[in-house]
This record gives sequence, structure tokens and C-alpha cells, in this order.
Amino acid sequence: MPSKRASNKKLINWWIREENADALRKYANEQGVPVVDLIEEAIREKCEDWGVDYKDFAQSKFSNREEKK
Repeated sequence: MPSKRASNKKLINWWIREENADALRKYANEQGVPVVDLIEEAIREKCEDWGVDYKDFAQSKFSNREEKK
């Protein structure tokens, strides 16, 4: 159904300084990946440091990263 998200997903958002947002967008563009992929990778790596069991769903249909397919 249009405009519906999977029931197992939750929205997380925050305010970030525009300089940081611009830098992330620029880097993501240079890498050819969506900003969300950069953020998810950073979260996953930090969760490993913290010992947090962060689930990675590499088969996400929304990612265009080759190594995730």
C-alpha cells in the first residue's frame, strides 16, 4: 500500500548543523551512496565498539550499494 512503512521500522530524526549535513551529502555524493547508508555504516561500526547487537539487513531493497546486494 502506498505511503506505508513496514511495521517493524521506526523513524528516528534529529537536527544537525547545516555544515555537517552539507559535508555528509558531499561525501555521500562522491561515494555514490545515499547519506542514510553512510549514517547506518557509522552506527553499525560504533555499535560494534559498544557491544550493542545492531542488526544489519544487507538485503534491503532501498540500498544501491553493490556490496549490500
